[in-house]
Amino acid sequence: GGKSVMGLDLLPEDYAWTTSKIMEVADICCQGRVVSVLEGGYGRPRIHEGSSESDPLLDKAVFADCAIRHIQALVDPYNAEKRY
Repeated sequence: GGKSVMGLDLLPEDYAWTTSKIMEVADICCQGRVVSVLEGGYGRPRIHEGSSESDPLLDKAVFADCAIRHIQALVDPYNAEKRY
């Protein structure tokens, strides 16, 4: 059998929403202080054009977009979802 790839497949909008909610809670309980770490390993396997086989390397374009939305929500949590 083949190796199945499982994950959450979060979208950039999910990162913005989640981060903004964390920041809202932080404003209530800890003066807006948050430590943020994105640990990596995110992305989807690259599918070669015209083939159903995937590359063992991840397509990091989605991760880059997610990281950007996360950082934007850290800076401006109350408008993070309205940016796009």
